[in-house]
Amino acid sequence: MSKYKTNVGIRTTASTSIGEVEFDTIEEYYEKAEDLWASQGYENPTGSYGDGFDLGDWDICDINESDLPYLLND
Repeated sequence: MSKYKTNVGIRTTASTSIGEVEFDTIEEYYEKAEDLWASQGYENPTGSYGDGFDLGDWDICDINESDLPYLLND
């Protein structure tokens, strides 16, 4: 018999698109993203994975300065 025993947990995250916003600054992104989510009643996806699967709290995805070149609105 082994000396130690513990449960092993795994963690996952999920994301989903709730729409698009156009913005000029990162601050404006967060304001518009929050307004968009609020307009949808802060709806979030629910998993059908049973009671033992918890995705945790949902929040707006972060962006930073290094993302901006890839987000240009051509």
